[in-house]
Amino acid sequence: MTEDVTKELNQVEPSDFHKDILAHALALIKMSRAQMSKHYSEWDMQDEVFRGIRHFDKEDVEQATKGKPVKMVVPNTFAQVMTFSSFLFLMFNQNRTFFELLPTGDEDYGTKQQDCETILERELRQNQFNTLLFQHLLDIGRFGPAIIDCGWTLVPGQNGAKSSNTREI
Repeated sequence: MTEDVTKELNQVEPSDFHKDILAHALALIKMSRAQMSKHYSEWDMQDEVFRGIRHFDKEDVEQATKGKPVKMVVPNTFAQVMTFSSFLFLMFNQNRTFFELLPTGDEDYGTKQQDCETILERELRQNQFNTLLFQHLLDIGRFGPAIIDCGWTLVPGQNGAKSSNTREI
């Protein structure tokens, strides 16, 4: 951060700069909620189809009162989504490491490339990236587009990234 931004953030009373940023952020949140709320019922319906949930209709109620079987749903969607998610998960994990680094100059050849890939792979394993990746792919299969946020947190006093923060949004 620049000195000006640090000075602004350390003030006790919010300045006009803070108020403008807050107002802008709140406006973006309001706009996002308004757009996302249009999809809630559609997502709920897609989740019910995925789970094989079927609500009784008039015929089902009549059949149930007579002690006869009601209509059922064969969960093909569940099988298709799980197959889709598993295939993509295996495709992403088919190589030795998730990230494949390519050398850009003579100094990058040798063990540097492998060392960096190993460090990145360790960080991914330590932060359960595979679990998050599979959940992300599952959500894509169930609901359509999904967004995943992947970032790294630098720990003060250390030379590199200590942990990754990955979450689905």
